[in-house]
Parts: sequence; C-alpha cells; structure tokens
Amino acid sequence: MTDTDALRTPFAEETGTHLLAMLRAAASARLGHDAPAALAKIASHARELRGAAATVGLEPVATAALAIERDALAAGNADAVAALADTVSALHDGLALILRGQELLSAGRPPSPHVSAAPPRASESSGPAVLLVDDSPVTLRVHADLLRRAGFEVRGARDGADALHVLQGGPVDIVVSDVDMAPMDGLALLRAVREDPATAELPFVFVSARPTDAVAGACNGLHVDAVLSKGAAEQQLASAVHAALAGGHGQVAARVLVADDSGLVRSMMRDHLMAAGYEVLEAQDGEEALARIRDTVPDVVLLDRDMPRLDGLSVLDAMQADEATAAIPVVFVTGRATASELAEGLGRGAHDYVRKPVEAAELIARVRSALRTRRLRDELRERNLQLERMARTDMLTGMVNRRHGATMLAQACTATAAGASLAVVMADVDHFKSINDHHGHATGDAVLQAVAGVMRNGIVTGETAVRWGGEEFLLVLPGCDAAGALARAEGLRLALASSPVDAAGRRHGVTASLGCAILGAGETPEALVARADEALYAAKAAGRDRVAAAA
Repeated sequence: MTDTDALRTPFAEETGTHLLAMLRAAASARLGHDAPAALAKIASHARELRGAAATVGLEPVATAALAIERDALAAGNADAVAALADTVSALHDGLALILRGQELLSAGRPPSPHVSAAPPRASESSGPAVLLVDDSPVTLRVHADLLRRAGFEVRGARDGADALHVLQGGPVDIVVSDVDMAPMDGLALLRAVREDPATAELPFVFVSARPTDAVAGACNGLHVDAVLSKGAAEQQLASAVHAALAGGHGQVAARVLVADDSGLVRSMMRDHLMAAGYEVLEAQDGEEALARIRDTVPDVVLLDRDMPRLDGLSVLDAMQADEATAAIPVVFVTGRATASELAEGLGRGAHDYVRKPVEAAELIARVRSALRTRRLRDELRERNLQLERMARTDMLTGMVNRRHGATMLAQACTATAAGASLAVVMADVDHFKSINDHHGHATGDAVLQAVAGVMRNGIVTGETAVRWGGEEFLLVLPGCDAAGALARAEGLRLALASSPVDAAGRRHGVTASLGCAILGAGETPEALVARADEALYAAKAAGRDRVAAAA
C-alpha cells in the first residue's frame, strides 16, 4: 500500500462529511430558511475542508474551498446563493472522481506517517544536527544517507578526537558513534563528552559490531541513550535517534498537544510525533485545547489557527495570560501563508509555525527547537532564582544575610500596627575570636554553622533568623512582647549551651550572650537593632552566657 493509499480513506471520509454538510446548507439557503446561518455553516465547513486538502497536498482543492468560504461570507442575494450551491456541487463531483481514480497521486504525494520524505542536503536541512562518528567511510556514508532521509542534518567525524574537534566548532543535538575506532575510540569519546559541562547532557547512541550488552557494560555507568548492532542499524537507527532526542538525557518523553479541528491533520501529526518518540495528546477545537493545556501542562502545543469555538490566536492569548501556561511554547500549524498573518502569531507570543501540508522532518525539527528553547528558558529562570537566593543568603550558614535581613526587618516594622508588638533578639557567640585563634577558622566555621542550625530550628512561620555579621545573629519576632522575647532568648541560650560542636577531632562547648528589644512607637529599624545591641553588650559585661533586655 502506498503512502497515498493509506491517507485516501480518512481524507475521503472527512471530505465527504464537509461537502454533504455544505450541500445541505446551500439547499437550505436557496429555500430562504435562515440563509445567514446556512451560509455561515458553508463557510465553516469550507475552511475545515481547506485545511484537510492542504495537509495532503491537494492545493487546487484547498484553493476551491477557500473560494467557497469567501463567497459564503460575501453572499447577499439569491443569485449568489445559487452560484455557491453549484460550486459546492461541482467540487463534490470532482473530488469523487479524484478519490476514485489516480489523480490524488499526481496532485501531490503526502509524506508517510512514519518515514519522512527525502530532505534537502545537510547544508540546507532544518532538522536536528547529528554528529556521526565512524572510521569506516562506507558505514559513514550509508548511515549519513539514512539519517538525512529521515530529516536530520548530519556532520561526520572519523574517530573520537575528530568528533571532539567538530563539537568545539558548534553545537550538535546528538552523537551517534562507533565503538572501535583509532586513535580515539567511542568509549573514550563518551567519557570526554560526559566530563565536559558543555556536552554532558548530550544524547549519545552507540552503533557497534560488538554485542550490544557488551558495549553497554563497557560504558562504566556513563549514560548512553541506545546501543545498536550494526546489522540492525539501518532499520532502527532513525527511530533510536528520534527517541533519544525526544526523551532527552535520561528523561521521560516530551508531551506534545496537537490541537486541530481536522481529524486527518491530527492523525498525521500524531503518527509523525509518536514515531519520533513523543507522547501525544489531542484536542479538536480551541476550548478543548485550552482545557487540556491547563489540565496536563504539555511541553509543546501545536495549534491550528482556524478552529471552532475558540481559534488558535485566542488560545495563545489565554495561555499567555495564565502564569501556569505562559512559558509553554506554541507552534502554529497553519495553511495561512501571508507574512502579516504569520507575524501576528509570532508577535503575540508564538514560538514558531509550520505550514500545511505538514512535512514530518520539518514538524519534528520545529518541535525539537521549541523544546530546546523552553529548556534554555527554564535553565535561565533557574539560574536567576539561584542568583536571587545567593543575593539573599549567607553562604556559610545558609541563613538570611544581613542585607536581606535588614529589608525584612524594615518590612516587619512597617507592618506592625499600633498597639502590636515586634521583638528582636541579637546573639553573639562568646569568645569566638579565641576559637578561631586557638583551633583554626575551619573550627570557627563549624561553630557558626552549628549556631545557625540551632537558631533556625527555634523559629516558626513569620519569624526570621539572620546572620548579622561575623559571629552575630539576629532574630526578628513579629507579635512577640517583652516577656516573650526574654523567654525565647533564654531558650536559645540554653539550647546553644547544651549543643557542643564536634570539629577537628575535638568537642567544643559553645555559649552566647543575647540582647532583646521591643519596637517603640515611631522607632526606626536601625534604632531598634542598636538598642538590642546595647543590651547584648550589657549581657557580655555581666559575665557572658546570659540574656539582657533593652531599657
């Protein structure tokens, strides 16, 4: 069975549904039975037929459907309605002849759901880049041709050292390598790839004449996405590469939502995507698509522009307005060809677009690009969060640092209503300089970390523990009055005194002196801390390892 044969039946079924609905609506309009509603139905079914025809490459049919759609929207008198009915009838008869004969073959062969049409040469390919490494020129040529036919861009290398040189010249999406090569074999290449942070997550597939289990065992725990036998590579290589790219480095397969009102279009894209190793979800209109997006949060969304109930642009706008879905990349799959329409979607937040009829290699490349962009965006967001955490956190103890602590104290002071209480407790480790001088800074650091742990364990939600500087720590206690502050400080003092620190082979007793202060009317955060600090020095002057309250 040819590729076209496989698509003829579902295309005929879908087309027959649309044409029959249009004929009935045209007849209704000619009789004057709610003509506006009938014409709107004709326009809707013509639009859906246009999408299906474009998908299978029947451009004349897509053009005729577009003309019917426009005429239905513009029809305003009985003569126009009659002409429209005749046009629909003629298209019905012509398509019946096409689907019964062989014209579909000459009108345009669609790509197979499982095997991509031959792509352009590597220099023109938009597919994922594969670095193919093998010291056999014949094997390199055979596997390169196979991967190019499957839609990949292929770069070649004759051994591991040559492959590393290629990797330095520019990014690739996956490495496919032989094992036995000289002077640098595939196992050494794998090790070098995994040890370099720039390539550590790169998918890697081995193709070898050795037994596959022996190759897997020789990897010494280094991740390999697949190990193929050279005898089976021609049948399995493209699928293994697709699966490795779809799943990522040891991750589950990415989830793609396909939203299109044409069952034929959804079926074709589902087959292409599943063959490439993706998990596929489907929606037949915009409202269903938006519900599934919110429910499942897919990794990529493929959206038709023209769908009933809610069109693709409206779905995109709703996703952009929702923080939970705004970061999901959207790729429009559309028959619209004008630059302004494509620019509109991109300008409103879409990542990319794919034109109908959909080619498997282009579809997979666009999805892969969207996933890569999302991964990079997620990594950037995580790095920004890490930088933000670092800006707020003391690196030695993991506590809030002084800069951020001062901000939180100021906010607490502002939020404390008239008549409410806010306490601060300042703590200072006793004889800390002696600890550093006699036992070393490593022991001093261990003591500070232990003190920080005790202080963090003693706070509840809404309270803040801050490393104020050196061996000084500050507790911010909203809602705590003078008696409560003294009790909290005394509890902390006892906890520290009963928690010796083991460091450098010795056990070190730790005590602290503490000062408490309660926010006064109109008092600034700086003045509040200064009074707590005065109370702390009073505790030290009285003999250390004790609590004092500010006047």
